[in-house]
Amino acid sequence: MRLLVIYDIGDDGLRVHAAELLKDFGLERVQYSAFAGDLTKNRREMLEIRVSALFAQDGRCRPTDRVYVLPMCDDCFGGARFLGQQAHFPDRRRDRFEVL
Repeated sequence: MRLLVIYDIGDDGLRVHAAELLKDFGLERVQYSAFAGDLTKNRREMLEIRVSALFAQDGRCRPTDRVYVLPMCDDCFGGARFLGQQAHFPDRRRDRFEVL
């Protein structure tokens, strides 16, 4: 399942910890506060549990901190456009879109 994970985390240390967690799950940074990649349903659920636990256990978490895990179905992904010189969606499968 293709995922786009974006976050808004105020504390620098907690933000770094969250980013490292996303990398540990094999997601690739596509913007400063955005990661993307393919995870199985089980790995996605594990990721959500780990992020929730990080927020629950870390005293630096603020009420305004957010992490959005956004799945992209094949139909939705097929209509996506990626703009820019290095614009791509990290994918272990063969890319099925044209970079504009």
